[in-house]
Amino acid sequence: MYFNPLVDFIIEGIDNRKMILNTLVRFKHYCEWFNKEGLIQKFHGKTNVGENTLAKHVYEFLFLDGIQFSIESKSASGRTDFIVSQTEHRIIADVKIFDCERSKGKSYIIKSFNQVFTYTKDYNETCGYVVIFKTGIEELKFNFTTTNSKIPYLCYNNKVIYFLVIDLYVYEESASQRPKPKVIEISEKELVEILAEKI
Repeated sequence: MYFNPLVDFIIEGIDNRKMILNTLVRFKHYCEWFNKEGLIQKFHGKTNVGENTLAKHVYEFLFLDGIQFSIESKSASGRTDFIVSQTEHRIIADVKIFDCERSKGKSYIIKSFNQVFTYTKDYNETCGYVVIFKTGIEELKFNFTTTNSKIPYLCYNNKVIYFLVIDLYVYEESASQRPKPKVIEISEKELVEILAEKI
């Protein structure tokens, strides 16, 4: 009698997270397989508001998939891009662009982790998501201890932050003729260190 409500709460939280992850993976495939050229043209047409342009496509996909969300007012640490409200849980998410030529490289992604982690604390939630649109040729690799997931994630201080990379870069060469891209690696240590700097 005492433990059943707790068990139900844990199971519901796990199911909710799986649903969001599955939807985001489907969105990644939709963008990379069917809509890459269209999205990158819209981004290049409005580079000054590129993140907002791409974020709207995330909103649309989630909405059409039946996931209710809202853009909430600022918390103590600023405002996240959107907050998904499924049952009583909030899912914190932020949309970022990864493009070293546009000064949105490694440090920019590390900063976004810091933002999402802080938002999860502000809203007292256990997990958050960084949705990254890769618009440049450089590859982004997360060197984490946990590697058995479709989406890389970092567990720290009772928070789980997922990193979904959507590759929008359009290659002119065929797969066999493409030059080997530079790999930008982000380690678990680098992400944890930026949190330690705030203490």
